[in-house]
Amino acid sequence: MNDNYQEQLDYLAKANIRMVLLTDSLQKIRELEAELYNTGDVESFYQEFVSELSSLAGAKYVALGLFSQDGKLESFYTVGIDDETKKRLGNKPEGKGLLSKIYKSPETSIINNIKEDPDSVGFPDGHPDMTTLIGMPLTVNKVVRGTVYLSEKNDGELFDESDEMIIKLFIIEIEHICERTELLNELADKNILLEQEKAEQASLLEKINEIQGQLLQSEKMASIGQLAAGVAHEINNPVGYINSNITSLDDYVKDLLTFVDEVSVLSEEKSVAAEDVTKLKQDIDYDFVKEDIGQLLSESKEGVNRVKKIVQDLKDFSHVDEEEWQWTNLHSGIDSTLNVVNNEIKYKAEVIKEYGDVPDIECIASQINQVFMNLLVNAAHSIESQGTITIRTGKNDNDTVWIKVTDTGSGIKQENIAKLFEPFFTTKPVGQGTGLGLSLSYSIIQKHGGNIEVDSEINKGTTFTVTLPIKQPEQQAES
Repeated sequence: MNDNYQEQLDYLAKANIRMVLLTDSLQKIRELEAELYNTGDVESFYQEFVSELSSLAGAKYVALGLFSQDGKLESFYTVGIDDETKKRLGNKPEGKGLLSKIYKSPETSIINNIKEDPDSVGFPDGHPDMTTLIGMPLTVNKVVRGTVYLSEKNDGELFDESDEMIIKLFIIEIEHICERTELLNELADKNILLEQEKAEQASLLEKINEIQGQLLQSEKMASIGQLAAGVAHEINNPVGYINSNITSLDDYVKDLLTFVDEVSVLSEEKSVAAEDVTKLKQDIDYDFVKEDIGQLLSESKEGVNRVKKIVQDLKDFSHVDEEEWQWTNLHSGIDSTLNVVNNEIKYKAEVIKEYGDVPDIECIASQINQVFMNLLVNAAHSIESQGTITIRTGKNDNDTVWIKVTDTGSGIKQENIAKLFEPFFTTKPVGQGTGLGLSLSYSIIQKHGGNIEVDSEINKGTTFTVTLPIKQPEQQAES
């Protein structure tokens, strides 16, 4: 009875020591896990693992075989076998006999007489002599990913269930580490994919912005091309009568110079008579020339000023030198745009301006003017004979301003309103519209943090309402 009691005490003492050793080993392996995450050195981690397991289990030889996805032995880590032997035998055993049996087994195998085991095929020449062997699978996410081997206990005893339990507890911790590592690797791979997708999206967005800019410029050039004839007509009128006036002025100057020359000759001959001077005046129609020359000069100055105004309006409309965010007066932009598109509107509609108290807003002026032009030209095109285009502006309470362009045209069908801002959609006849004007206008307004709405009724007219923020967010204004 006393011997049995003492045997139990010895067993408990031994078990207690092994649990203390297990606790220390687990702590050390968790520290190694932290190093693994920091360094990514998998080789060192697994080599330290087999060394720690050798100390914990008191085994002379310990090995860890890890399998690839297709089940083949991928790497092999050992303790107790010197480099010379590994070099001679090969670092990756072929898995014949017992090894083959244990490779494929999802269960723990304990063999205390290797030579007598029916699956044993013996060791290759020069292999260390081994009698006992315990093999245990390393399972990660329910898949056998490796096998742990321990052979020859240092105290010469056989492997038993207590050894199996201690080794299993240690391996469970390694399995959890492997699962966490695989999860982290998966996350890392997904992060790489996300970064690649993010870079691709950024590149795509950059290309879209580039294409949108090209479309904007293309539409602007197309719009200017459409307006060129009208602008040319507007310029030709003053240029035409300036040219006519210059021809008349040329004749008048010749007559006046002839008059002065004749008077000079008569003066030199000292035979100047009042009737001679009078006759000369009558010959050149001096009184008419005197009166008409002032009118010609006045008309010519007016014509030059008109041309100057048209050119200035074109410059104000396009803002060719100002493609950056800046504070802009909306009413000035509308007025300059109206002058540029005047030839498109004046034969179709009367323009009514009802401007409210609107502050300057932060915007890219040339782009906003492009929107005004598209809305005004579309309004004019919707009027078949004669009508009105009313432009209203105002300020909202939420630091935004609004611009309404209302026409008395033919209106838009309800089924077409939802498509108005789609690229290449147009209700105009073939050859009279690109279908880009409203689409690009929508993009411009969106870029400015605003919105555009449409209200239309067939045969009564259409109202476009544009809402824009007074001040842009800092990151937007800096971009």
